[in-house]
Amino acid sequence: MQKVILKRLLQLIPTLLVVIAFTFAATRLIPGDPVAAMLGEQYDATKVDALREELGLNDPIPVQFGKYFMDILQGDFGESYYFNTSAINMIKARLPNTLVLSVSSLCIAIIVGVLFGVLSAKRQSSLLDYVLTVVSLFGVSAPVFWVAIMMVLVFSVNLGWLPSFGMATIAQDGLAAFLRHITLPCACLAVIPMGTFMRITRSSMIDSLGSDSVRALRARGVSERSIVWKHALKNALPPILTVVGMQFAGCFAGAVLTENIFSWPGMGTMISSAIDNRDYSLIQATVLVVALAFVIINLITDILYMVINPKVAIDAENGGM
Repeated sequence: MQKVILKRLLQLIPTLLVVIAFTFAATRLIPGDPVAAMLGEQYDATKVDALREELGLNDPIPVQFGKYFMDILQGDFGESYYFNTSAINMIKARLPNTLVLSVSSLCIAIIVGVLFGVLSAKRQSSLLDYVLTVVSLFGVSAPVFWVAIMMVLVFSVNLGWLPSFGMATIAQDGLAAFLRHITLPCACLAVIPMGTFMRITRSSMIDSLGSDSVRALRARGVSERSIVWKHALKNALPPILTVVGMQFAGCFAGAVLTENIFSWPGMGTMISSAIDNRDYSLIQATVLVVALAFVIINLITDILYMVINPKVAIDAENGGM
């Protein structure tokens, strides 16, 4: 397994190099001038030229990329043009808020999705199965922004139960206020991965419950509850686990829209502000950190998959993966 993990780590290097190059190129294609966004009403041709020279924006693109790449190798992610502060410090301040929202949403999606998927598989072709199938189809089909708007309309505007914007902290506002503020954005982000987990769990559990090993357990008189939750679910876990990393990435991507709709102070609102202000350094640093988080999550998912199914690790060491 150590060889496989080392191989995966080495594969991360070209992935991150592509992300660095692509992000650098994409930021230069954003319409507008970062210097004009920085100066605002104080726009002056003389100031523009001086500031562009100071920021190195007058250098040829290959020179700018070379400086950017060398700075990254030294751990320097640059300074935000618009906010005039270290980009990595801004990310450190916002990343925990996005992680709280994304991880909470993913945990809810896994728990609810797996539970409903197991119930749907146990009662295949029943009314409950049909209802849960419709719910899962809604989950994977509904756009995040539409779900967010509907939740705000129902629970904030019409019922007045929950706040529609902002974030509370446990230390300053208390646990109750924190839960009230996180409920809507968290539920919104959980909808799509929940539907995905329901569908995958149902399909995997149906195969597992129809296997010869489960029939043998039933013949030995093992209780149905033990068969479902202890044996069949364990055999159904690998397909579920393979999509956890992808769904976590989906939660991160969905956070860009969700955080803006609910005014949640996380990475999503920060990168939107960076794009609006043509803040090259902040955009590049944010995308790179998010990409690094994705590849690490996928690596952890691969490791867990090999722990659950050692045969995968053996095949990978023999060149099967």
